[in-house]
Amino acid sequence: MKRCVFVLLIAVLPTSVFSQQEKTPIYKGDEVVITATRIEMPQRAIGRSVSLISSWELEHYKKISISNILRDIPGLDVTQNGGIGQPSSVFIRGAKSEHTLVMIDGLEVNDPISPGRSFDFAHLIPDGVERIEIIKGPQSTLYGSDAIGGVINIISKKGIKGPSILISGETGSYGSYRENIQTSGASNNINYNLSLSRLDFKGFSAAGEKYGNKEKDGYSNTNLSGKTGIKLSQNSSFNLMFRYINSKTDLDNMGGVFGDDPNYTSKEKQFYLKSQFTVDTFNKKWTQVYSFSFMENKRKYLNEKDTVHPDDFVDSNYNSRSYKIDFQNNVFANEMNTLAFGLEFEKEKGDSRYYSESMWGPYEAIFPNKETNILGIYLHDNMNINNTFLPTFGIRYDKHNIYGSSTTFHVAPVYFVNKSNTKLRASFATGFKAPSLYQLYSQYGDIKLKPEKVKGFDFGIEQYIYKENISFSAAYFHNDFSNMIDFESNLSKYVNTGKAQTSGIEIEMAVRPLPKIYLKVFYTHLKTLDKLTKKELLRRAKNKGGFNINYSVFDKINLNANLIYTGSRYDMDYSTWPAQRKLLDKYTKIDLTAYYDIYENLQFFSRIENLTNQVYEDVIGYGTPKRSVYLGFKFIY
Repeated sequence: MKRCVFVLLIAVLPTSVFSQQEKTPIYKGDEVVITATRIEMPQRAIGRSVSLISSWELEHYKKISISNILRDIPGLDVTQNGGIGQPSSVFIRGAKSEHTLVMIDGLEVNDPISPGRSFDFAHLIPDGVERIEIIKGPQSTLYGSDAIGGVINIISKKGIKGPSILISGETGSYGSYRENIQTSGASNNINYNLSLSRLDFKGFSAAGEKYGNKEKDGYSNTNLSGKTGIKLSQNSSFNLMFRYINSKTDLDNMGGVFGDDPNYTSKEKQFYLKSQFTVDTFNKKWTQVYSFSFMENKRKYLNEKDTVHPDDFVDSNYNSRSYKIDFQNNVFANEMNTLAFGLEFEKEKGDSRYYSESMWGPYEAIFPNKETNILGIYLHDNMNINNTFLPTFGIRYDKHNIYGSSTTFHVAPVYFVNKSNTKLRASFATGFKAPSLYQLYSQYGDIKLKPEKVKGFDFGIEQYIYKENISFSAAYFHNDFSNMIDFESNLSKYVNTGKAQTSGIEIEMAVRPLPKIYLKVFYTHLKTLDKLTKKELLRRAKNKGGFNINYSVFDKINLNANLIYTGSRYDMDYSTWPAQRKLLDKYTKIDLTAYYDIYENLQFFSRIENLTNQVYEDVIGYGTPKRSVYLGFKFIY
């Protein structure tokens, strides 16, 4: 029935004007970045390590999840415990996944009730997303706790003209269906964009079919997002953003042999809201930004008894909320100096209940409602000396109601060699991460825990040649983590004993040899060290690289090929007792995408993932998709 509706939609679409694609993203030096300095600045002026995923790339790659898109970024490792909708983590430059601060339009979305206050990328899809900004390295002077590894900011689409309506649909392997409708528009005083998406996926065994697991683990996701801006007067405006996600995932007990479980499911509801009032004073020399953010996450896990697991039952709930007020001031003193300073206050709450039954009897763990709050004061100075030397300085003070205070700082200079179109940059920064609610208050927690610390630096070069049709960048980075919070099994509690070091190089090159051909290649070499065990950190590939080629034929047909190489990396194999470290095999994965603009407003596209049917694992014991084929359409009116 769904396939019939899919075909019928295509047949009845009227004719209008299809939006023009933006140019291939070779030279990003003039592209505006918000996340790296908390104010709009061209990328060429930023001394921090920045990676951008533009709307052009989102359109041409046509990937189904944000986590798959992030795999193409130098310095990032992405893992997933199975197929679409299964738990997914991102590691930036070897840091822990909970060391990545994730934001949507500047709203922090890390889950306060998760053990490390991390973010699960499983339920984020690219519909309604304009671009993604990734800032690598410690960013605590900008955003406080959770940002000691880096920041990923997902920026929603904004209405720029219109009104217009976008309808798209896709179907393919593993019983996959995806539908999206968006409406957007703009006038002199208002702009808006509203997106509604639905994703259904019958799936495959998350526990891995090669281990004899046959039960399919399905997934469904409804995603509603909106963004609007209202110009209240000549000098003031109001913006509102929200996103609601309702998902259901079929899970397995574990990866590997006997991992299947037909009754294990999770249901999750996420709601994010941010309002922002902006006023310009003193002839736009002083901009004041007042923001209020709210996030709520509700997760429920249910595993009922079945014939294979007659003694096993699990019923658990995890609920979290956070509120944040931010008062930011941007002072444009003169052409040589821009100052950003402000005050933040954040409160987070969480509670959970875990109940299980097994052959050893019932067990219940209740985490009563607990809360923490943190107050932050920050100051950043962005200087510009003759458009040649652009140093940035920042300092921040945070006061946590449990453990006390933290002070962090950063220095990030940029120097231009204008004759050769060369950018030299460097950064040095410190950072901290506060203990999570779970680490402080659970039965394994300790209210005396101190924040994790990091000192990190990087330096790099960016070169643009041949009328900026060729870009090249290279960077070296080094981070030292101390006071890390780890679970000590002998004490059955969290302790501040962990120490780690990460370092490496990132190389990226983009070339446009002809107007209709775009090539991109990247490589990351990463070294990690657990200073206590003297072993490499888990699930971080020592070598990773990628290659992408895009070819536009007659302005109507577009072909894209994407190759990702992931080198060997260690993981823990829990199928043995005691658990053993195991080296996961390296693999190369190739994806193909093609689209054809049949009319000015109607596009058909297709996508083949894992073209060579590569067998690989991100996490020991968990399955990954085989060769998959998808077909779809997009219509704009």
